[in-house]
This record gives sequence, C-alpha cells and structure tokens, in this order.
Amino acid sequence: DELEEELLALEDDDRVEEKLQEQILRPVTVSTSQPVDHARQPASPSSRLLAVSQETKEKEELDELIAEMAI
Repeated sequence: DELEEELLALEDDDRVEEKLQEQILRPVTVSTSQPVDHARQPASPSSRLLAVSQETKEKEELDELIAEMAI
C-alpha cells in the first residue's frame, strides 16, 4: 500500500511539474487590466521565499488529504 501511495504522490508531482511548465511556457498576454506582469519582474527574495513556502504548505496539505483518502 505504501508503495502505491508513493507512486500516486510521484504522479501528482509530475502533474504539478507539468502545470508549472505550462505556466512558464504559456505566452504572456498583457491586457489593459494587467499592465504589470509580475512573472517577468524579478521577485524580491522574500516574496519568492514566501511563494515557495506557501506552495510547500499547500503540497503538505494535499499529501495529508491523499493519505486520509487512502485510509
């Protein structure tokens, strides 16, 4: 069962990676409502760190949910 859970987690990781790649590769269309494209501006280290820690937190919550569903 643990092996199966790990496989599922890996598949999830792959999907997350794919989504991130899509977001990175997707051409940015600048509309009038979004004159500033934050992705192209170098983020300050602290805001980048915050984003990463937020992502990590969300991933942990996801992992917990998956674990609960597996039980």
